[in-house]
Amino acid sequence: MKRSFFKYILYFIQAVFAFALQATPYLLPEIFGEKAVVLLPLALSVAFFEDESTAVIFGAFCGMAADLASCGNIGYFAISLTVICFVISVLSGYVKRNFLSALAAGAAAALLILLLHFVLYFAFSGYNYIMHFFLTHYMTRILYTLAFVPLFAWLNRRISKR
Repeated sequence: MKRSFFKYILYFIQAVFAFALQATPYLLPEIFGEKAVVLLPLALSVAFFEDESTAVIFGAFCGMAADLASCGNIGYFAISLTVICFVISVLSGYVKRNFLSALAAGAAAALLILLLHFVLYFAFSGYNYIMHFFLTHYMTRILYTLAFVPLFAWLNRRISKR
């Protein structure tokens, strides 16, 4: 019981730190005017190593925090992270839970969430030069977010094992 409580405290501290990185101006450098969605790989890595209830709760918490930090449409990251974290948690029971499988699952899910975000909010909005916007802005955001996947996969694997 004491071990589980300590583990959840560490997850919460990571979430607060990731929220601060994402929401505070000039704390995390912008690359080509885009910032990473740091809470996304954090929630996905916790979901990979934890059970379904923890994954859903932590996914919803990180999703709401990501919505607040991005100052965009409230609800997208909360809903998508809750659903994807549940799916990852269920599917991770069928594979060996190691660093490489966590890395693959986290990268694939983060890519799916960010591509779906682009399609829903930009491709269907009737903007001109959608591919130019995707290549110059959104691709940077996706790659910058994916850069955090190995860090959180490694860290949360160690936390879940101890």
